[in-house]
This record gives sequence, structure tokens and C-alpha cells, in this order.
Amino acid sequence: MYIDALNRFSAAKVKITPTQFRGDKVVTIPEDKSDTLEISSKKENKTIGMSRGKKILLGVGGIGLAIYGALVTHRAVSRPSLNALQKDLSEVFKRNVSKEEIPDMLKKYKEILNIDDEKEFCEKAFKQIKKDYGYGDINIPLKLDSSTQGMIGGGWHGDGDGFIIFYKTLIKICGGKFDKLTKARLLDIFFHEFQHAKQTEYCIRTSPEKYLEALTNEKSANKNYINGIKIALQYDAFLDRYAKQFNMTREETRDKLIKDLPIIETKGYTYLPEYVDLLNKEAKSTQEKMSAYFSKLEKFKQGSEEYKQGEKYIENYKNYISPFENLELYRTQIIEKDAYNAGKISYSIPYRLKSIWNIFDNKKYNNGGLW
Repeated sequence: MYIDALNRFSAAKVKITPTQFRGDKVVTIPEDKSDTLEISSKKENKTIGMSRGKKILLGVGGIGLAIYGALVTHRAVSRPSLNALQKDLSEVFKRNVSKEEIPDMLKKYKEILNIDDEKEFCEKAFKQIKKDYGYGDINIPLKLDSSTQGMIGGGWHGDGDGFIIFYKTLIKICGGKFDKLTKARLLDIFFHEFQHAKQTEYCIRTSPEKYLEALTNEKSANKNYINGIKIALQYDAFLDRYAKQFNMTREETRDKLIKDLPIIETKGYTYLPEYVDLLNKEAKSTQEKMSAYFSKLEKFKQGSEEYKQGEKYIENYKNYISPFENLELYRTQIIEKDAYNAGKISYSIPYRLKSIWNIFDNKKYNNGGLW
């Protein structure tokens, strides 16, 4: 899950102070109206004069630094590296992305980022990212939630409901405009949630049985219910999922969850039989549907690096930490750390389109930047 309002930045920061950290280096867009970008490190401070257009472009969540990950240096900001891009994309997609496929890939994202219709943008971005993650032929659903409740982000539902993206809320938080910043933020969210899908794939290809055990572990299940109910009581999109499962109206479900939450917190979900049944049904459904999604993919060889990674994901699902418990630990656990890293890399795609275009030998791609 991607819960942005809790930890990313406020609406004011969205507008004028996007900042990105990489090691001991910081890039900050000043809050005043100056056209200056300040780059600082432990060793030195540099101020680079720049046009307002470039400032806005780099301001998309610290786009300039995000794309280079840990490889960024002051020089890298002005001299983009195709090798760094290849490394980042290979890390995110968990496959070897060749340099030859990068021009066409960036061209596709360039076309998508020029779309001004909100729903069309989301649908085509989803389709392209799904393909790049290796799921082009898998029927994974997408739900675009048009509510503006205040939750920025989305969710990946392993029970087969696919993706839910709160695009209208994000647009509202970003000042009500569907601009460059908002589009970059949506890429961030899509990549974040697709990383969760990739993690689920790794769990299934490692051990569907262990994955099911992780989902039905009593300790983690109890925490998941407590946190899930808290989220549902804030956001109708999640409340409706419980309403469907309990076959109740939204208001009936809200009343039930308010009554049940303190019981689950003090005595545990096993005290309420309907929650035991719900967990078993949902966990089994998740395992079956995810196994069907990834049935064409071979199981990982026991002891392989992929298998070991899958085991780490399973263990994390077994002991998952919600942002309601500890925000810092939530962000640093492997499942969320990987997903946020994928989002940061995708967040930088617009800047790379502008900066890296001229390094391709094929002149048909050398047609300027994104904007």
C-alpha cells in the first residue's frame, strides 16, 4: 500500500519545495520566487542559476537526483548516465533491461506524459508499466477511484482485485492541476504498487504454501485487521471492500467495524468467528488468484538469489509493520523500502527524458526533451 499523506509531504511542499536526498547530498527548490537551485553536500555548496522552466522541471520531486540513485554526483546532474538508467530500470523491473530497449521505452513514457486527460493518462500509464514489469499478458484489473477524501496513493490487492489508484485525490493535493508534477507523482504511485505485485510474484514462485501461512499467521492477521479497519473507517474505497465481504451496506459496515475494532484490539480477531472465516477465505483466494496470475512462470530454484529474496518478502508479510504502528519502520521494512525506491526511480523519468535524450546514437530519438 502507498499511503502518501502520512509521510511524503504536505500540500504546500508539493507546490514549491520538492526535495530529494541521496547520501549526503540535497537538492532544494527555494520557497521564494528566485530562479536558483541550490545543491549542497558536506564538502561544498553550489548555486546554479537556472530558468524558471528548468526549476519547475527539476522540482518534480527532486527528479534530477532521484534518477541516479546512489550513483548521483554533482557532475551527474548535468551529465546523465545511460548506464545508471539501465541499472535503475533493471533493479525496478527485476530483469536485465538492455540499452537497446531504453529509447523505445522512454519514447512510450514521453507520449504518456504528454496526455492531458486524467483517466486516459492513468489507463495508458498502467498498461505500459504493467508491460514493462512483465505482466503484459496478465489480466490485472485497474480501478480508478474518483473520490477526493485526502488519501494520496493507491493499493495492490493480492486477493485478485488488482490496483486501486486515488487519482482525483492526488490532483487535489497537487493544487487541482493535472500538470507535470501530478503526472510524475502518479508514475511514482503506479511503480510503487507494481513493485508490490512483483513481490507477490516472488512469494508465489518461492513457496505458495509459505505465502499462505504468512497471510494467515494469527499475530500478523490480527495487526492487519486492526490497521485495515482503521484505514477503512477513514476511506470509503476500503470500507466498501468490507461491505462487500460482509454483504452489508456501507453505513452498516461502518457501525460494525466501529463496534468490532476495540474487541479485536483487546481480545484478538479470533474472538469474532466471522473474521476468522473472512481471513481464511481471503487468504486462500489470494493464494489461488496470485498462483493463477503467475502460473506461467517457473518456480525459483531453492537456494537461488531469487528464492532467497522471495523468502525475505514472505517473512516481511508475516511480520508486516503498518504506518499506524511505526511510520519509520513501515518505510524501512523491505517490502515498502523496495516499493518506495521503485517510485523514486520512476518519479525521475520526466527529467531523464529531458536530460538523456541526446546520448542515443539513433537520431530518430534525438528530437528534444519531454517538455
